[in-house]
Amino acid sequence: MVSIKKILDTLICLVALFALAPVFSYLDRPVQLAALLTLPLALWCDRRGRYLLSSRLGTLLAVVGVILYATQVTREDVATPVVHALVLLLLVRLLSSRQGRDYLQVFLLALFILAGSSLIHLEIGFIVYLVLLVFSVTLGLVMLTVFETDKTLAMSPRELWKLIRIGLLLPAVSLLLMLVFFVMLPRTRHPLWNF
Repeated sequence: MVSIKKILDTLICLVALFALAPVFSYLDRPVQLAALLTLPLALWCDRRGRYLLSSRLGTLLAVVGVILYATQVTREDVATPVVHALVLLLLVRLLSSRQGRDYLQVFLLALFILAGSSLIHLEIGFIVYLVLLVFSVTLGLVMLTVFETDKTLAMSPRELWKLIRIGLLLPAVSLLLMLVFFVMLPRTRHPLWNF
């Protein structure tokens, strides 16, 4: 039997990894070090059920980090400090205890970090991280729905595989429809909203 919580905690770390990978080289050294330490520590904390940051300490670190990077925002560079602040929020969330809404916060922060990475530097590898993140977040949302119905639920590998197939089918169909619409919809010289 496999615990849904263990799968969800592993998915959270994968989502964080997919979000941090494209932006990692643009982060400050202390934030890079914190990110490298946080991912294995988060897995360790999840396995033990004890978290390094209390809610008060986590909130204090998050507020200090956001204020620190908010002072670095300039007209020329808004994206880099905002991405740094989002990364710090994600790292704090990974090291503190999580309820259902906290998992949703991790998913949302990961999506915002990936979007912010496209503002710093956009390359072809972005699409790979986007697809990986869409699949893992959708699967995480399916697992979170099951987790919220019964927090102690453990499934057999066969039942779990059925759930994973459903979770992976949703984004696969969405991506196929996106490709079909991209080919079918007409392209004009003027933006659609100007008509």
